[in-house]
Amino acid sequence: QADTDVFSAGDSGETKTYTLTGTITAQLSLSQGVMTITGSGEMPDYEDDTQQPWYSEETKIKKLVISDGITKVGSSNFWCCAIEEISFPETLTVIGRNAFYSCYRLKTINLPESLVTIEDGAFCACERASGVRMGKNVKSIGNAAFLGVDVKQITLPASLESINTQSFNNTTLEEYILDAGNPYYKVIDGVLFSADGKKLLSVPVGKNTDTYQIPQYGRNLRLQSRQTYIYYLMLFQAGWL
Repeated sequence: QADTDVFSAGDSGETKTYTLTGTITAQLSLSQGVMTITGSGEMPDYEDDTQQPWYSEETKIKKLVISDGITKVGSSNFWCCAIEEISFPETLTVIGRNAFYSCYRLKTINLPESLVTIEDGAFCACERASGVRMGKNVKSIGNAAFLGVDVKQITLPASLESINTQSFNNTTLEEYILDAGNPYYKVIDGVLFSADGKKLLSVPVGKNTDTYQIPQYGRNLRLQSRQTYIYYLMLFQAGWL
């Protein structure tokens, strides 16, 4: 458990300092609404927002600056915080489960090139965020990682090895784009398939059509709602359509 309620005086006004690990500290400027994470290594994991050392101040964090040296943002670290802007370091490799869950004021998601793993629910319910810039070295994207984010298209990197079919489950995604050279996946007309094109993985729910005809099979999935799309996709993947 991190130490909390350690105060220090700063030039910009009252600040609050948290010792997260032996090598990582966080400092929050209450007057500016800026939290800065400094040190090296992985930030600790929490079960939910009530375990965050800044739980009582979560609505006061407007900008988050994570400095070089931090390699992981831990699980539920900033659950329900009022963050509008995040600066990630190029040392970051993992964003943990529900790390930024329901950061309801976050405007954009610009991920660093160093990032490798995005765990389940990492940016789930960040409904005001418009657009996701994916790093070129991401290998894994977890379940509901970007559920509810306002993104029209997403470019998946050639490095991607694993993506949950519900990672971008929302009502705005219209197409996937895949960087050349990916050996695990294929995109046909904005729809995500396995590399051999035989397994349909994800039809963007925001795709501008009422039906989607599966290549090679000539069968249609009706896309009138997210619920019916998921239902038919499950049937197709199980071999029942």
